[in-house]
Amino acid sequence: MILKTNSSIYYNISRNPNNFVKTFIDDFKNTTLFTLKDIQNQKPIILNDKQEQIQISNQHFKIDTFKSFCDILIAFGYIEKQNKNSWKVLSTDLTIDQITKNLFTKHSDEHINILRQSRMIGLLTQLEIITKDNYDDFKIVGKRGKKASFDNIKEDQITFWEENVSKSEQKTNEVLEMINKYEFIKTKENNQEIIRNKNQTDEEEFCDEIANDIKDYFPLKKTNNFTVFKKTIRELLSEISNYTAMQIPLYQRNYSWKSEHVLALLNDLKNKVCRFQNDKDEHFFGFVAANIDKNNYYRIIDGQQRIMTSLIIIYFIKVNLI
Repeated sequence: MILKTNSSIYYNISRNPNNFVKTFIDDFKNTTLFTLKDIQNQKPIILNDKQEQIQISNQHFKIDTFKSFCDILIAFGYIEKQNKNSWKVLSTDLTIDQITKNLFTKHSDEHINILRQSRMIGLLTQLEIITKDNYDDFKIVGKRGKKASFDNIKEDQITFWEENVSKSEQKTNEVLEMINKYEFIKTKENNQEIIRNKNQTDEEEFCDEIANDIKDYFPLKKTNNFTVFKKTIRELLSEISNYTAMQIPLYQRNYSWKSEHVLALLNDLKNKVCRFQNDKDEHFFGFVAANIDKNNYYRIIDGQQRIMTSLIIIYFIKVNLI
């Protein structure tokens, strides 16, 4: 089993979802409504329903983490947003079963994803499935790929949920069965973790990873209106032929496709066609970005040399060889 964790779990304590939940349970337990009133020395001034300031025990709790604090609590069902600066407290005492349900039924929520990673590793440590002796076998990774300390896991990650689940054989078996349905997948570029159901296809996993990478690179921009597809060269070029027109970027780099590159591609295609008559072995361009506008124009953002060269080759083959 290989588990890899998001950097915020072990190293960036102020953004640790476990600490956010602990702060909420410890400091908001007698509150039915709280309001963000002001900011002082980078720390939020929060008032309860009696207009009294809530004293926050977590010294790392600052205004730049307040949104994440609220997002995690909303995702978990502890609070709901009332208006711009006020939140209603729904519960400060979720049951073990409620927490377990939230951890596994809200697998598309990024905040729950991060918290689940922490809880699962904490539980496996509490059950002594992960121990100091076999710790290296699990390859748990922290910030920037650095190894996460086993002692840090024992000290920081064991919460009341892990303790209570580990005391019940029935609950332990139920959770371990749920864990077995998920895989921990680490993207290559930015150490960002995603968890997917094992029933997800390789194509869906690939597209999800790329979409998450794009959102990570542009966190302040609206990047929800895009879709990632995995298409072969044949599928892509066939699709392009259905559009009204194709537009290439005004700025162009020096052309990099030389005659030897084209010859290598043609020989490769020829060899694969001869070897794989069932057409299972496909070719891919790498990444191509495009925008489809309201006039049904295919506007290439990146990848025009690959697309145009392939179209020229196909045209040449059609005219001269067919």
